[in-house]
Amino acid sequence: MLDDFRSGMRGIALVIVGFIAIIFTFSGIGSLSMTGVGSGAAASIDGDPITEQDVALELQLTKSRILSENQGLRTDQLDDQMLRPGVVERLIANKALSQSANNSGMAVAATAVSQILLDAESFQTDGVFDEDRYRYFIRERGLTNAQFKLQLEDDILRGQVVAGYRQST
Repeated sequence: MLDDFRSGMRGIALVIVGFIAIIFTFSGIGSLSMTGVGSGAAASIDGDPITEQDVALELQLTKSRILSENQGLRTDQLDDQMLRPGVVERLIANKALSQSANNSGMAVAATAVSQILLDAESFQTDGVFDEDRYRYFIRERGLTNAQFKLQLEDDILRGQVVAGYRQST
């Protein structure tokens, strides 16, 4: 009797495992399409692509910024198709400035990036760097610590290139 019960449970267990495998398969495929894997480039600057994922992330950040600056505005009032051209232009300009900085051999010291993070008021509590606030900030943007530091370094370099152009005219 116990052997019959085990045999019956083995069949049920296989069905449950198969069902879970199917769910994981479909959710895995869905997450690949959500992250932009396989999607084409929205633009390219000297062979350096700006992916659809980059555009989607920048669109989200732009919407968040607009919503924070306009208290009565709702998310459904912001049209992606209206915001997209400006976002793509901004990404292209940023990519061109980054390439110019890299081609000029410009760099930012890691200690300078760390000092900027430590001094940023948005990451401080009572005048002291608060690692929890910092981690929350980068996690909300879907970034890792290394990605955020690279992004900050790139922003600093682009600022230096723009400042150099302004001073040269």
